[in-house]
Order: sequence, then structure tokens, then C-alpha cells
Amino acid sequence: ERKLKYTLEMIKTPTSWVGVNTALPNKLVYELWEKNPPTHWKKFDRGQLEVKINEKSRLDFVLWTAKSQPDIKKLKKDNLEPPLHFIEVKNVTLGEKGVALFPDAVTERGQKHLTEMIALMKKGYSCEMVYVVQREDCKAFSPADDIDPEYGKLLRKAHKAGLKISAFPAEMSDQEIILKNKSIKIKL
Repeated sequence: ERKLKYTLEMIKTPTSWVGVNTALPNKLVYELWEKNPPTHWKKFDRGQLEVKINEKSRLDFVLWTAKSQPDIKKLKKDNLEPPLHFIEVKNVTLGEKGVALFPDAVTERGQKHLTEMIALMKKGYSCEMVYVVQREDCKAFSPADDIDPEYGKLLRKAHKAGLKISAFPAEMSDQEIILKNKSIKIKL
């Protein structure tokens, strides 16, 4: 019953295929955690997508252990007790000279997520920004300061407050997109 019968998944640039389906990154991150997690996620045996952290906001993903939270089957804003590891996922399609850049437009919502993660870290939670780099021609990640200097400033502030930053590259073919479990270099 969709208006459009198809979904645009990728476009070809002179240097790389670029994944443009913005609904895909959260699914790729969840699949990475389930099937081939990076080392710092291996300790977590519970995960949930789309967790409401307050009346106005949600974050994309949260991880925890059954040992630390044995009674929790599903997280809601009323049962969020540390230790929890919150993750916000961003789709990266912009690249220049081998560097993946985010954002590609001013993002007040992205700024708000960083501010909320700083507040969560002050309460004892761990937080992580995961940038899903849906292009294969980038070997590093950096905030796009020339596009949204406030986002770059907040990302650096959050990192100094303890935010983990990961930029996982996607491996793309005409059959599938797979997220690699090793972050590319982060340039702040």
C-alpha cells in the first residue's frame, strides 16, 4: 500500500557506492551486535532498539547485561538504572578526500542527542555515538565543522565527558550491506 513501490538503497559515485537508505543503519548496528560485536560490546547480552529516555526523547539502542539487570526484560523510561550503555546511531553518506563527515546539514536533533548523552553520562551511564559509514572510500571519520560547527563542538565536549565514538564502515555489494566490526580512525 506504499505510494512508492521501491526503496532507493545505494547510489554510485565516482569513488564508491553510497548507501542512502536512512532506515538501514539502526538495523545494521543491531545485527552487528547480535552476530559479530566489536570487543567493547561483547560483554552485553541484552539489547533493545528505540528506548525512550524522557518524555520528549529516545535513543536508538541500549545494551546491558542480564547479570547487572536481571529483572529487566524491556527498558522503559521508568526503569532506566545504571549500568546501561546508550547508543545513538547516525548515517554517514558524506565523504571528502577519504574522510567520512557528519552531519551533511545542520542538525539540531543531533545536537540535542549529544546534550542528552552528556547528561546521561553525568548520571553514571555509558554512552556511544555510532556513525554508520555507508561508503567504502573513507578511512577516517570527522565532524563536518564547516557544515554544523555547533555539532562538532558538542561532539568534542561529549567525548571529553566520556562519550565513546565509533565509526563502523559498511561493506556493500549489489546483494547486501554488512557493517564491519572495527571502527575507522576518528579525527576530532
